[in-house]
Amino acid sequence: MILIDKGIPIPPKSNCKYPWREMEIDDSFFLKATPKLKIKSLASQCNIAGKKYNRKYTIRTVQGGYRIWRVK
Repeated sequence: MILIDKGIPIPPKSNCKYPWREMEIDDSFFLKATPKLKIKSLASQCNIAGKKYNRKYTIRTVQGGYRIWRVK
């Protein structure tokens, strides 16, 4: 049987993992390469954030990881 709890508030949505909204044109951030971090996934997230905020982002592989720029 599953118990039902009452009166537990819903926590606020967690902040975005990446600073999409705070970025101005020509701002960038670096992400260290890890086995779990894939450039295709990052590119997809750039695309989704761009559509959500009506902006454009680009990603490049750099020494030690990836760098993402806001370009529009």
